[in-house]
Amino acid sequence: MLKMSKLKIHILPAIDLLSGKVARLTQGKLGSEKFYSTHPVDIAKKYADLGFEILHIIDLDATLGTGKDNTEILKEIRKTVNAKIYFGGGIRSYEKAREILKILNPDDKIYIGTLALNGIDELSDVKENVIVAIDSKDGKIAVKGWKTLTDYAPVKFMENFYNECFGFLYTDISVEGKLEGINFESVEKVVKASRQPIIVSGGISSYEDIKILSKISPYGVVIGKAIYENKIDMEVVAKMFK
Repeated sequence: MLKMSKLKIHILPAIDLLSGKVARLTQGKLGSEKFYSTHPVDIAKKYADLGFEILHIIDLDATLGTGKDNTEILKEIRKTVNAKIYFGGGIRSYEKAREILKILNPDDKIYIGTLALNGIDELSDVKENVIVAIDSKDGKIAVKGWKTLTDYAPVKFMENFYNECFGFLYTDISVEGKLEGINFESVEKVVKASRQPIIVSGGISSYEDIKILSKISPYGVVIGKAIYENKIDMEVVAKMFK
């Protein structure tokens, strides 16, 4: 049995919203979606009741520009659970960022990715609520719903935002949603290079992956598809951390 009680990292259960339902995509691609029957509010309550302190919620419709609005679901989740919410997806203007922050609690946070390319000076008054998303593919930052590759390398990209945000969300797109494990070398490079908290996402598919990641001490680890495909039981994980 893997003993996890000594791990000093946050585990963030993922809730991805698509058309008002919980869904998972493979590598962020429409057409790969798989829907799960549990209502988003019910699953958020389950995770909070299990004792998980932070929920990772992504609006896939906003990310991919499908035109559907999941704002009311976010509001309902926020009213229902006591856990913190780290929310992202399609926040591509300062106005949208502040609109979402008004829905959330003071200790919640938002993820921004594409918007960060323009700088985040206008959010300096709420910088402790901002997490910059580092979506990486082939060693480069991807933006606009992972559709566009930039010339920025993750570690260099982070240097633009030190002391301007709470921290970073690092997602390795190449393994995201595949349930084939993590790319430890690339994750380790980013975590060790950062002077601020790093949340790791993408490819976590087993308890062993969590154990391996704990060795480099990221701030948090997002677990998504592995939950819904019954690779990782969050009730087991919750007990391991008590």
